Amino acid sequence: MREATRQLARAGPGIEGLVISLLHSYRDPAHERQARAIAESAVPDLPVTASSDVWPQAREYERTALAVLDAYVQSKVRRYLEGFEQALTSRGAPATPLVTKSNGGIMPVAAARSQTAATLLSGPASGVIGAAYVAGRAGLPNVITLDVGGTSADMAVVENGRPRVSTSEHIGGVPVMMPVVGVSAIGAGGGSVAWVDDVGLPKVGPQSTGAEPGPACYGRGGKNATLTDAFLVSGFLDPDRFLGGRMRLDRSLAEAAIARFAGRLGMTPDEAAESVVRVAVSNMYAEFTKILSRAAVDPRDFALVAFGGAGPVVGALVAREVGIPTVFVPRSPGTLCALGALSADIVNDAVRTVHTRVEPALVEAAALRRQYDVLRAELADWLQRFGAGAGPAAFRHAADMRYVGQSYEIDVPVELDWLAPGGGASLLTAFHQAHERAFGHADREAPAEIVNLRMQLRAERPRVPLAELHAGSTTPAARTTRRIWLDGRPTEARVFDRAALGRGARLEGPAIVEQPDTTVLVPGAHVGEVDRFGNLLLRREG
Repeated sequence: MREATRQLARAGPGIEGLVISLLHSYRDPAHERQARAIAESAVPDLPVTASSDVWPQAREYERTALAVLDAYVQSKVRRYLEGFEQALTSRGAPATPLVTKSNGGIMPVAAARSQTAATLLSGPASGVIGAAYVAGRAGLPNVITLDVGGTSADMAVVENGRPRVSTSEHIGGVPVMMPVVGVSAIGAGGGSVAWVDDVGLPKVGPQSTGAEPGPACYGRGGKNATLTDAFLVSGFLDPDRFLGGRMRLDRSLAEAAIARFAGRLGMTPDEAAESVVRVAVSNMYAEFTKILSRAAVDPRDFALVAFGGAGPVVGALVAREVGIPTVFVPRSPGTLCALGALSADIVNDAVRTVHTRVEPALVEAAALRRQYDVLRAELADWLQRFGAGAGPAAFRHAADMRYVGQSYEIDVPVELDWLAPGGGASLLTAFHQAHERAFGHADREAPAEIVNLRMQLRAERPRVPLAELHAGSTTPAARTTRRIWLDGRPTEARVFDRAALGRGARLEGPAIVEQPDTTVLVPGAHVGEVDRFGNLLLRREG
């Protein structure tokens, strides 16, 4: 190690960081920490990352990859956070800045400086937390979220008010084994490009025009037809009221881009624009089927929360394809991620790899309880340092379990009573049931084992209160009507201003509801109703 660090020191100032990952440091980090101390002594100004400090779990490739990700972003994140704190101080802001985590919680900036890997997927997680909060307040604890922005469509499952957590997400093909809110993303956003493949089939994405030049209708030089251009040609968007009128869209440029796309398909511009929308919806449907299969849930038991700039435009179309009966459009879909960040609890996770067989008598009960005690002490110490202003902490116990011989594990919630003498039968029953829910079968005679013990700390913070609307007319008057192309034909849709819809307002599709941060499409055979918080719920008639 000393020789390696001497070579590192001679390599010059171009090296930004060093990662140390030893095969079995998840079991005992002593050698990794000794190696880190040698490196820090030899090259004092070089940031050194030890894999066991980032996430001490077995599977050396995944653990090493996560440590490399952490080291790669750490210097950039630290510089940003330090500049942010300095800016707040210079302006006399009394607030203590907090950072959103990938697991759906938050932490202070002081913790984020050393736990940068925990922020890698924090953006998508914030939207899911916001969706869970507003839908839960409206009496919908089970939802599937659809966040459609400029480049992607992000989807996640929320059950009983809590987002599903995943330990198998990827960033740029690199595995992230830490617990994160399970968000699946596809290239189907407003800026996704429509194109025709070699056999003449229409496609949408994953390539995107980005913010610059953006869709053709932005008038910034973009020539390719995009999903936003298709929305405009289909009549879903008002070119004079985009972003509340702060930005005007050029319909002629959108029509020209769609016409070029239509020419390769032998379609009219209206048909081609609808084909772009249909293909994008089909892409989302395909991803939804994967998510629902992995989560082992029935879409008929869930509502779809549509948000982001484009989510409410396609939300009802996607729900119709998937079989979700209700679409929930929050009062402010464009700022739901910000609301989620403000509404998140302080959350932290800990893990310990144990690799032990589970027998009905559970002879290792005392050892497992001791491991949970160690995890609890780690989390309590973290909360003591970083949990100022939080309420009482609650701890969730879980175990990664599998049948002996399997390569991958499933998450099983654990009650501490099961870790008493003779409690192993309850743990095995819970595992078999979880396996059956996930895969449709269970082998109750096969031996099982625990691979990892997990614990999550959650300390609640005050929620942002949601203002209630005053009651309004149940049959609001439309501001105007507009021709739209939907379901293969032209039709007249009534157009409403969202701000003019009071509690109890009811409208029938086809209709368009406009607001500064999004547009809501209400297809025919759908009814929209405004609840007491100003959320718009769309349901299919019958």
